[in-house]
Amino acid sequence: MELAQIINLGEGYHQEFKESIDKSLVHEICAFANAAGGVIFIGVTDKNEIATAKRTKIILELIANNPNISTSELAIKLEVSKRTILRDINTLKQQNKLERIGKEKTGYWKIND
Repeated sequence: MELAQIINLGEGYHQEFKESIDKSLVHEICAFANAAGGVIFIGVTDKNEIATAKRTKIILELIANNPNISTSELAIKLEVSKRTILRDINTLKQQNKLERIGKEKTGYWKIND
């Protein structure tokens, strides 16, 4: 079964999603250890979305509202590193969803429909 299909099944008795690693992860591991076991997917939201997909949607929304927004501003707004933003933007560019028009300092973002 593909990862997307597994995620679409949602959380259940043997499957849990965690968007990031935090204190609650320890509780989930203990719960699975005390039960019949299970799988924890890190980087998946409670809405069955891969965290990166959620972040790229937000990036596109922010760019739609401000085509001149910088990668540094995006990083601050999303509370991630600039490197993470650059990686997400590169993915969006490869998917032909986003392109940069003009130079880095004076250009703007164009979202392709």
